[in-house]
Amino acid sequence: MGRKYRSPPLVEALCEFRLTPDTPWDMTIPGLFYETVKHEFPVKEQRVVQEVELIQGPHGIQQQIRTKEMILLFTQDRKMLIQLGPHLLVINALRPYPAWQRFKALIEMAWKSLGQVLEIRGLQRIGLRYINKVELPSSEARLWDYFDRLDRYTA
Repeated sequence: MGRKYRSPPLVEALCEFRLTPDTPWDMTIPGLFYETVKHEFPVKEQRVVQEVELIQGPHGIQQQIRTKEMILLFTQDRKMLIQLGPHLLVINALRPYPAWQRFKALIEMAWKSLGQVLEIRGLQRIGLRYINKVELPSSEARLWDYFDRLDRYTA
């Protein structure tokens, strides 16, 4: 078991699955998915989000902006959520982090639920991120007083 901090810096953990474009998607999927997870994630909201993609092409870098609808499903206390949109599934854990065992169980449940309502043909990317917020007492704080120095671990 890991070390417990009195005031942990972790503000959010998330696991993101990006499905391949050949995975079939239609607007019935969010409703079908919700039916499989509503016991854990009963609170639902809709959002319209914009994505910006930079693509290196023969004429330089080109920018593509896409708008898509997402469904956000929250636990009753709003400390955990699932974001579901075209070819995207994200499971978020907000502060306080529930520990890996609980977070992993929710990731597995969401992934299995998606597989029940959608033929997943492939993954473009899987990401697991932990977002920390470290507050130092002043702008003149020396980072090495708070963090291990990297050169201690290199030969």
